[in-house]
Amino acid sequence: MLQWTSVLGMLLSLGTPALAAELWELPPVNYADTPASDPLAELAAGLAKGTRSAEGNTPLERLRFVLRLLEVPPESQILVFSKTSKQNALIHPGHPRAIYFNENAYVGYVPSGMIEAIVHDPLLGVIFYQIDPGDGLRPPVIQRDCSDCLACHGTARTEAVPGLLVRSVFPDASGQPLLPLGSFLTTQRSPLPERWGGYYVTGRSSLPHLGNRTFQETAERPPAVAAPARPTLADTIDTTRYLRPEPGMERILRDATMKQAIVFTATKRDADQLAEQLADNGFAAGALHGDMSQGARNRTLGLLRGGKMQVLVATDVAARGLDVPEIT
Repeated sequence: MLQWTSVLGMLLSLGTPALAAELWELPPVNYADTPASDPLAELAAGLAKGTRSAEGNTPLERLRFVLRLLEVPPESQILVFSKTSKQNALIHPGHPRAIYFNENAYVGYVPSGMIEAIVHDPLLGVIFYQIDPGDGLRPPVIQRDCSDCLACHGTARTEAVPGLLVRSVFPDASGQPLLPLGSFLTTQRSPLPERWGGYYVTGRSSLPHLGNRTFQETAERPPAVAAPARPTLADTIDTTRYLRPEPGMERILRDATMKQAIVFTATKRDADQLAEQLADNGFAAGALHGDMSQGARNRTLGLLRGGKMQVLVATDVAARGLDVPEIT
């Protein structure tokens, strides 16, 4: 693939824009006419022959099946509310698209819509698919896309070959990018103030970014500011329609009848990490474990007993003998 990219670069330097637009369709690649051999291509062939079947009945179950097939973790879920997909008619801030990813594949999903997938084929490179998830009575329908997706994923932004890109945009209240304000092509070098336009970013950040915001068209591009904190999305979208709704523990802790709680972890490191995560999501939380100095332990216990700490994350040994009236 690297050799093909090098040849492509030399041909583009000759100044042949008509050829560059569909250069991947010429020999030796013949992108659209060459069968793919990635896991989704194999599944589609098996479904057509009746030698394979899909797991699950509901769209979310079918989505889980696709993620397992591609070894993509559901925990990678990102929610994007900008209309930057082939399913723009379904996407808006109250109904975002979910994106899941690993180093070899990207999977998109819109509730009531299609499953989108981008898979790295060992011969052809990036392959695009649209999947009708079907239901208990209908198997999924997997279609390879060699045209529509390339309107964005086969341009100068992807070095004139089928490829990937991440954009940060300025969406209006409907999720439509305000193109006169421009956009940012996000890479590993992008500064934080240019990132996440059109994305939901949960937790808190004191650093400015473009996430969690909608914009109005103005004469000048709005600056990045300390974005609104989003401890949860439950008050914005129906999280039950996605694979990763608000974590179960956080739902319990947000119960109005739950005043204080102790959460036990197996290791000291886990205690520190979970306490930090809960604090980022809006809980008054702290850790308690054996590596803390006695002074730090006393301060933490004082906050807990004084009602100023809602959640104590502790190892079992460190929490033995604790007596807090609100915790039974």
